[in-house]
Amino acid sequence: MRPSILHLATIVVVAALMAGCGREARRAEAEAQRAAAAAEEARAREEVAARREADRLAALWSYQETAPGTMHQVTAAVSSANDVDVDGTGAKPVRLIFRDHDSWGRSSYLVLQEATSTATASARCR
Repeated sequence: MRPSILHLATIVVVAALMAGCGREARRAEAEAQRAAAAAEEARAREEVAARREADRLAALWSYQETAPGTMHQVTAAVSSANDVDVDGTGAKPVRLIFRDHDSWGRSSYLVLQEATSTATASARCR
């Protein structure tokens, strides 16, 4: 049985399509690998940025633990990013303080610096 021209043409076309499919599959696989690598790099950058931001925020706070007499006290304080003008004499620092004291309980203080002294507004936390 002698192959006909149509038969040979069909074999050539099928072989070409299969070769093309192989190249396309390899190209798609390479693209998928590049996309996965890019996604992994983006995730790693986001983790580093989140860790850096958490460290930055933690560094803004100052903590103290004291034992005045026999009573235990813990405080956490943060200063404002921007100074505030509270009395018309110009912007000055503001500080927020949280305190936990054995006998006085929990309190919060907003410390506003005035021109000649420091004013404190406090609130009891319940």
